[in-house]
Amino acid sequence: MPVQALVYLGHFGNRASFAKSVLDGIETGLTHQENPMQRLMLTAALLLATGAQAGELKLELEGKGMAGNQVRVAVYSANAPEQFPSEDKYYRGVVYEATSDRLTVRIPDLPLGKYAVATFVDNNRNGKQDKNFVGVPKEIYGFSNDARGMFGTPDFAEATFDIGENDVIKPIHLH
Repeated sequence: MPVQALVYLGHFGNRASFAKSVLDGIETGLTHQENPMQRLMLTAALLLATGAQAGELKLELEGKGMAGNQVRVAVYSANAPEQFPSEDKYYRGVVYEATSDRLTVRIPDLPLGKYAVATFVDNNRNGKQDKNFVGVPKEIYGFSNDARGMFGTPDFAEATFDIGENDVIKPIHLH
């Protein structure tokens, strides 16, 4: 039964259509099962199909010097807050080409939960944030909630926000 549930989910494209098809089948007697284990698996598949889906994260980035450069965005999950703000360990990362000093970044399908974002402009396109000999960034950067650390990066908690079922819009000013 779990394999059939995956096939149905793939065929119908989303959880809502799958749930409706299962319910329609139950109403018409097409999916009637005598085996208690099969009935349990059907119930589990139905619960999975009707689970909450997260909304889209929309980031509105703004900063002088973005135009004509790469902008790197990393999303960090509360499941691994110690990774924040690592350049190579994050939940999801994207790279965009900025055509102006404003950029809208959309990150779909994040599961419900707590997240933080770190972003920077990669002027020389080397994939990392360049710093001077003291460790101060040479390229502009920003964090969700416009969080700023006293001496360095902010704590994960300062940059954290919730992703729920609705779309979330977060402005970030890069400095």
